[in-house]
Amino acid sequence: MILETHGDVNRLGYFRIVPYLFPKDGEVSMKFLVNILDEKIKSIPNSESVNPKNCLKVAKGLGLIELNPERNTWKLGMFGKFYLWLNHPDDINDILAKNPLTLSPLDKIFFFRVICERDHPFFEKIFIWVVKKKEFQREEAMNEIMEEIYPECLLEILTKEENSENKLKIEKKIEKSKHYRERRLSISKTSWIRDSQYHFYRHTVPPRLEWMRDLEILIKIKKGKYSLNPKIKENSKEILKFLEDNGALNFAFELAKMIFPGIRKASRYEMIRAIVEAYQNYALFNNELYPSIPPETLATATEFLLLKKNTYASRQEIHNTLNLLCIKFHDKIYPAEGGRIRMTLKEEDL
Repeated sequence: MILETHGDVNRLGYFRIVPYLFPKDGEVSMKFLVNILDEKIKSIPNSESVNPKNCLKVAKGLGLIELNPERNTWKLGMFGKFYLWLNHPDDINDILAKNPLTLSPLDKIFFFRVICERDHPFFEKIFIWVVKKKEFQREEAMNEIMEEIYPECLLEILTKEENSENKLKIEKKIEKSKHYRERRLSISKTSWIRDSQYHFYRHTVPPRLEWMRDLEILIKIKKGKYSLNPKIKENSKEILKFLEDNGALNFAFELAKMIFPGIRKASRYEMIRAIVEAYQNYALFNNELYPSIPPETLATATEFLLLKKNTYASRQEIHNTLNLLCIKFHDKIYPAEGGRIRMTLKEEDL
């Protein structure tokens, strides 16, 4: 769960720029990242005022960048590398020329999956809340989400947190959140909008609602009022059942069916080719001939590669296909350290 978000970081397009700020295999200072990101954001036509440091803090939460504590420098995180891996040889100037705030269908699915994974369970529970509500005011969302959903999510992540220092921070947040509603109701409306608790609400809920606009889940019907995308609204019962049974992370490809024109189910052979191509892209990106790769990472990359070709397959289908390949080509797909695999399989071998 991302514990620090900021009200001004309300467009996912800013995060498209971040992975391109790094030199190849390089690490840089936070000051370097802040200065160059500020320059890039200011070059976007009609862009709103965004604090680049806030943007980078949220990028860290999303796993796009990470700190090297030994050198106190910053490097690409797993999802930052993944974004470049999916999109290279795109250049930062190409992205800026096309306006980075406009997301492609592939961008939308990428960021949906990243947010669902990194902001779990908060984003999923907000998603379920907005599907149930269908239409709502921002103020209503802020109050209900922060006073009902947020404390539940803190309790859930506390049970999984192993770091004692992080546990203590979460426990303090839980204790404070118990009094959110009572405190809000005890303050006059004019004092409330100047209160630190109100500002915390504003920095936590509205950015996520705006991300949902970018992802075509919500539309803004007037200032401070949101509605579900009609495609989601008309299928809200089925979507709630799907989310209950499968979780938001697995909803990514249901969303893809709504926003990719003419998308179709991938055949088994297309899945096989995509697995091989995804591994070759990974090898090229890492400048290695036969790098080791976690099967889960390869499966995720295959999903996105299929989407680029306007096809889709479930994670389970891709895993099943990969398992079949491992059996059939046991002399070309090898186990590696830490449960990873290496692959010398080429398309001509298929």
